[in-house]
Parts: sequence; structure tokens; C-alpha cells
Amino acid sequence: MPRVPVARYKLDTLLRHNGLECKSSTGAEAVRMAEQGRWRELAEYCMQDARLTHELCSMERIRLPGLPQLALDPAGRGTVVFVAAM
Repeated sequence: MPRVPVARYKLDTLLRHNGLECKSSTGAEAVRMAEQGRWRELAEYCMQDARLTHELCSMERIRLPGLPQLALDPAGRGTVVFVAAM
């Protein structure tokens, strides 16, 4: 089977590239929050992360830096298709 190149992006990069609100912190800071017992702040960060991920994944088209645009399958099968770069 041929190897398929994989691109990985930070959530904040995708949010910025798609004109959405940026994250309030980082995963590394989340670890520090837990280590310091800052549970309320950590919960708020995690909820924001989940909300922003949902907003990004709910977009009809997602722009990826340096790659063609992605769009949900117009037939509604829940799959992702590539769209020519804009």
C-alpha cells in the first residue's frame, strides 16, 4: 500500500487560518494548571478547546495552510473531500 503524506496542525493554527477565535492557552500550560491545582481554570480551558474544535469541525470548508481547501462531502455522507485552493 502506498504511503500517504500526513499533515499535522496545531488547533490554534487552524483556528487562525479559518478566521475563528484563538485559544486562550496551550496544552503545556494546561499541564501546569493541573500540577498547580488550578482546576477551575483548567476546566474553562478544556471547555474552550472543545467549543473551538466543534466550531472548526462544523465549518463547511476548512482552510489548511499550504494545502487545498477541505469541504464536507456534498452528498452528506460525512466524509471530507478536497476542493481546489482559493
